[in-house]
Amino acid sequence: MAVVTATNLRKELAGNLLFDGVSFKLERRDRLSLSGPNGAGKTTLLRMLAGETEIHGGELVFAKGTRVALHDQRPPLERSLTLREYVLSGASDLVSLEEELRQFLTEAARERRRRFAAKLEAFSEELRAKYGEMPDSTPLIREIRDEFG
Repeated sequence: MAVVTATNLRKELAGNLLFDGVSFKLERRDRLSLSGPNGAGKTTLLRMLAGETEIHGGELVFAKGTRVALHDQRPPLERSLTLREYVLSGASDLVSLEEELRQFLTEAARERRRRFAAKLEAFSEELRAKYGEMPDSTPLIREIRDEFG
């Protein structure tokens, strides 16, 4: 399914035709390259996709949930951002959600480890009750002791 479909896009600037009849379809994971001389409308087309400028003809259709982020062609030099940070600034809400997910997974792993350690302790107590001490007789038991103490 197409993420964006452009059909016969038209754009005029100050009454002059910039472009007309531009059509394309982008599928998920597609890449698009725009090339042309200065003033041909490359940036204007991108601004149309981002909803930053008016469409004078044709149609743009986006799949549900599609997001478009447009960055300046020349990142601000005074900002001390890496290129990755600059590009991701257009999706800061997704970056925040990713960080929340990363924290959740870390906490979940910690909780799983804590529960496992508690079960291991109960298992060790049972072995001690039966055998007087925890045997070191199997590779599995040695591996568990080395990992969890």
